[in-house]
Amino acid sequence: MRVIFVNGRSLHLTYREMLKIFQHPLSVGLMICALILFISLKPHAVVVPALPFYQMMILWANSVVGFFAIYLGASLWAERRGLALWTAFLLLPISLYQTLGGGVLVILLGHPPVPAHVLAQLVVFHFVLLALIEVVFTAFILPRVLSDPGNPFSAAATSGFADTGAYAPPEMTVLLGQRFRLDELLSISAQEHYVQIVTVSGQHLLRGRISDIEAQLAPDLGLRIHRSHWVAARAVAALQRGASWSVRLLDGSELPVARARREAARAWVAALGKPIH
Repeated sequence: MRVIFVNGRSLHLTYREMLKIFQHPLSVGLMICALILFISLKPHAVVVPALPFYQMMILWANSVVGFFAIYLGASLWAERRGLALWTAFLLLPISLYQTLGGGVLVILLGHPPVPAHVLAQLVVFHFVLLALIEVVFTAFILPRVLSDPGNPFSAAATSGFADTGAYAPPEMTVLLGQRFRLDELLSISAQEHYVQIVTVSGQHLLRGRISDIEAQLAPDLGLRIHRSHWVAARAVAALQRGASWSVRLLDGSELPVARARREAARAWVAALGKPIH
């Protein structure tokens, strides 16, 4: 899936790579620093000044659990459907959960309800704080996590980030008169005199031949698994074998593998490290 951060940087990650990133010591260190900052600012103390420390810990735990549950849940959902993940759209529901969940917990802990206007201010506070933390994360932490030899990531993940944090503009190509980002191509299928080009952002039906498109694309981008189908490496979820073979994509769809191309497809999927059933 393609992940677009609030500062405009983007890269391709799998759900498992996202988990590795969050588990990296540098990421954990940033989370601890962010929690210390949150404790120092004490936003809930403005609402409930006499809140005991153990109750504050409950509110902090609720915020951390909500953040990871929503962030990782949305990542898994986006990957399975082959969609792009815009983190800016995640920060708002996370902020709402942290604020409203905290408001409910305050009541359950025996304190008066938080006024609506104060809850609105806390939503803005949480959103701004999360956005700032993510900017720091993508600028200073993520490039070093991706370059860590102890946690190898795919070329698609590392191509947009360097040790210095510099962003690499995506490569573009023109297919049948229309411009496409190479890192967004998922699959290409022939339909009589037309081809259907599926990308992260949608589908495009253009007049032309699939062989002409295949000739323009670098071999490492994908594989022609059938006379009518080409699949991008980043879109492959698994290879299904049986009476008929097919490649299952991350969005759950399947494309047939021609009998003459089965061995090539099997070796290719194995090299990608994807399951073969």
